[in-house]
Amino acid sequence: MANIIYSDYYLPSNLIDAEDVLKKSIYPEVRYPKFIDYFIEQNRQKKIAVETELTATEMLSRLVQNLFDNMNVNPEEITYILFTSKNNMLENNVYIPYYIQSKYGFKNASIIEVYQECVGTLQAIGVADALIQSGKAEHILIMSVCYGTAEEERFTVASLAGDGASVLLMGKNQGDFTVLDFQSVSDGTYSQSVYEKRKFKSNGVLVAQEGARFIQSFLSKNNCSLEEVERLVLLNNSFAEYELYVRYLNISLNKIFTHNISCGGHLAEVDIVRNIHDLNLLRTKGEEKLYVFYGSGTMYLGTDLIYNAVIVRGN
Repeated sequence: MANIIYSDYYLPSNLIDAEDVLKKSIYPEVRYPKFIDYFIEQNRQKKIAVETELTATEMLSRLVQNLFDNMNVNPEEITYILFTSKNNMLENNVYIPYYIQSKYGFKNASIIEVYQECVGTLQAIGVADALIQSGKAEHILIMSVCYGTAEEERFTVASLAGDGASVLLMGKNQGDFTVLDFQSVSDGTYSQSVYEKRKFKSNGVLVAQEGARFIQSFLSKNNCSLEEVERLVLLNNSFAEYELYVRYLNISLNKIFTHNISCGGHLAEVDIVRNIHDLNLLRTKGEEKLYVFYGSGTMYLGTDLIYNAVIVRGN
């Protein structure tokens, strides 16, 4: 089995009030005081992290340097780099993952782009687990970055986008979490509907309903119940989304990791690593408990609906 042996993330210290971000939205209806109050009450996002000094390349470079400063890992033992942030892959004609590979001496690493809006990191964990279990990989580095959204475009209907970056190292070495299983289910109905010029009905409630069914099916496949899961770790998208999963899974809100929802904003693929890292800091070590990392990706350029989940044992 593969293990998560290191995680880290960068969150800018420059924090902007959610109210100020909404007031600058390109959507006029978002700028009304009543809507602003309602949105913040529902989403519970209060501060949005906005980077003003570092580039995306510099954020990731800082994290990779920290990795080698804190872990005894030979760069040549990293056999794959999984990069999950297609929209931030190129910066000033520099392909960020290739620059990182060359700068830090990952001579034996093959770079693979894993892209699915917001939940690519979960897919990358599943891919890394399969490669490591097959013996085709020793250590795999997963890198994600969310950066550069114009302030007036940070409102994304369901959430507010922030800036940040993350790294996750997986391998056979003993780690904080052992991956027990991964599952991904794609739904191309939206793409087919667009192609065939048919109407398509979807919203956050329907996605949460289907997501709840997916989680229950995934746990059943692993002979596990929600009662046995210590925490369900979702994206930092919206507190309202947490409440939907509480309802459809019939669980207590305490079952969901909500630590980061109020500060930072939604960081796309960075969210899961941020939450994994902070969960690991807050949990009681040495207790073998189960955790489920889950996220649903939605329709965007080059993507469609998808549901991803990873079940791990905390060590």
